[in-house]
Amino acid sequence: LINLFLKFLRSITTPNKHSYTFCISGNVNPFGNNDFKISVVTILDCKYFNASFGLKEKLLDINKNIKDIYLIDNRCDDIENKIKESNVLVLMGGNPHIQIEYIKKYKELFTNKIIIGMSAGSMNLASFSYYSKDYDINFSHFYKGLGLIDITIDPHFDINDKEQYNEALIFSKIKPIIGLPNESFIIIDDKIKYFGKYYIFDNETRN
Repeated sequence: LINLFLKFLRSITTPNKHSYTFCISGNVNPFGNNDFKISVVTILDCKYFNASFGLKEKLLDINKNIKDIYLIDNRCDDIENKIKESNVLVLMGGNPHIQIEYIKKYKELFTNKIIIGMSAGSMNLASFSYYSKDYDINFSHFYKGLGLIDITIDPHFDINDKEQYNEALIFSKIKPIIGLPNESFIIIDDKIKYFGKYYIFDNETRN
C-alpha cells in the first residue's frame, strides 16, 4: 500500500517539490480487488490540472481497479456527492486557505476513507495548522485546520533555511511543529510513522 501511494505521488509531481503526509482512517483498503473511486481536491482549474498532469492515465497505470477519478476545485457544485462516493481523497498543494475554505464544510464526510495530503493539503489535515512565511504570504501563523490529525506539519522544510528554522522555533512555543523536508512523508493509522528526515520543534527547542 505504501509503495502504491508513493508511485502515485511521484507520478504527478516534479521531484523535490512536495512533502507528503498520509492520514489513513478506518479499515478501507482501496487497492484490494474491488473497484474504487478517488476524489482529487485542488485549488486549480480542473481542466488545466487534468491536462497538465495526465492524472487519470497515471492512476490507471498504477491500478486497474479504479472506477472513477473526480477532480474537485472551488467552482464545483457537486463536491458532496463526489466525496461520498470516493474511497480515497487527495488534498493537493497550493494556497491552504483557499482550499480549506471550500472543503471544510465537508470534513464530516472524510471518515472511513484514505486521506492523502500533499504540501498545503498536509497542512490542512491538522487541527492546529501552521503556515510558514513564503512567497504566498509574508508572515507565519497558525490557523484552524480540518482536525483529521493531531500533529502540525510544516512541509518543504529546509533545515538550512535560517528564517524558516527560527520561525518554527518561535511558533513551537504555542504548538509543536514537525518540519517535513521534500521527499519525506508520514503515515498515520493506529500510530504515527515517519519516513525520511523530519524535525520536531517543541517549546522553542528542536528535538
